[in-house]
Amino acid sequence: MGFVILGHGGFSPAAGAKMETCALGEGTTLQYYADTGQSLVVTKKLLDDFSKMDQPWPAINSTGVTYNLSLEPLTSEQRARLVSDDQDWGGHTLLLVGTNLDCEPQLCTGVPATCPKDPRMITGAVAGPTEHNCDGILAKYAGQDLHWIACTVTEGFDAATQGAVETARGDGIGQSFLGENPDSGVAQALKYAADYPDAFPGWFDGLSQGERDILLKDPGLYAWNQGRGTTTEWAPSDADLENVAQVNQPYLKGLDEDTDGDWEVGGFLVLLGSGHGYTDWVRQQPDHAVGTFEVKRATFGAGKVVFSGVPAVHQGTITAAVERISDKDVKFE
Repeated sequence: MGFVILGHGGFSPAAGAKMETCALGEGTTLQYYADTGQSLVVTKKLLDDFSKMDQPWPAINSTGVTYNLSLEPLTSEQRARLVSDDQDWGGHTLLLVGTNLDCEPQLCTGVPATCPKDPRMITGAVAGPTEHNCDGILAKYAGQDLHWIACTVTEGFDAATQGAVETARGDGIGQSFLGENPDSGVAQALKYAADYPDAFPGWFDGLSQGERDILLKDPGLYAWNQGRGTTTEWAPSDADLENVAQVNQPYLKGLDEDTDGDWEVGGFLVLLGSGHGYTDWVRQQPDHAVGTFEVKRATFGAGKVVFSGVPAVHQGTITAAVERISDKDVKFE
């Protein structure tokens, strides 16, 4: 059998990967549950049902390529909430960053001289390495079936590249529920409505206009929207806070030291960077505020995140949001 890899995933050119994309060695397969650029919504119930879950598409094998994604660990609180000893992983072994993932938390840590970038290298049709010779996941678990239960968000691309990533999703939106079709925004909306009926109107209103337009192609969602009006009273649920955290974490991780990152807050939601489905809703809140922050790394310890221009009323909210995804200290100036 294979391995289930659980954590927070993504790719940023600024994160230091020596290769942006890589090929898989012979016999290795990699099953994604979110499309490129999407955050993956994971709950305890969805993980409990993993062994009975259909894959959304065929796994990538040695004929394909993938972005060189990296992983961040679940926080101790997330691990306690999501993982239990009685879960059935369909005969696979669960791997957690910082616990039993026995390598660097990145698909490939090598360079073109040590690891394949082109699938034709695997067959010898193009000169180059035929296998991964690095400290990454594709080397340590070569020849195994790998299931990536993590986000595949992309940060730090230029506007044209990021736009191409989003266009390639077609009718998909910025997030996907584990087990649902990532390329169907309607499927995500119906899943959210079924699991969180009270929070669904606010979630819908928080999507970008383009994402709402995709969903309103569905006759049922269109009729629902017409019948309820266009505004709703809503407050973020724990599920919404977790959705936001799954986008915030790779953005924070991928930010270079002493480079300005963007934050905004409104209605107790803290958004770091872009790519959130809640941006419009946050910006409609009367307490909306924006600013920048920097990451200060340390030789020893986790370092700190320094926020600028944060009103006192929001400092506790921002501190809690960062502590949800990182061990770094939070400072304000």
